[in-house]
Amino acid sequence: MILYASYETVYKKFGTRSDDSAPVWNGVRVIGYVGVHTMAYYWPIIIIVHFMGVEKFRFPTLAEFRLLIGMTLLDIVFNGALLVCIALSTPLVAS
Repeated sequence: MILYASYETVYKKFGTRSDDSAPVWNGVRVIGYVGVHTMAYYWPIIIIVHFMGVEKFRFPTLAEFRLLIGMTLLDIVFNGALLVCIALSTPLVAS
């Protein structure tokens, strides 16, 4: 919870400007940066952990894959709306 609050505060401080004409695109850009960093830094860790035998990973079934896609779409909508809310108001109001 504390890390998420710091994420909101840092986004408001460095990711938005008061004269910005398109705060939605800043939110989309930040979500994109988070996704790129996740793909770049977490996949190697997952592969290493899998082959070391700490945790075994497998491909999801079709039903699980549908649920993952649905959760991903809902997360994109939530984070986009949250970042736009933070850009237009304050992290305290958005929380």
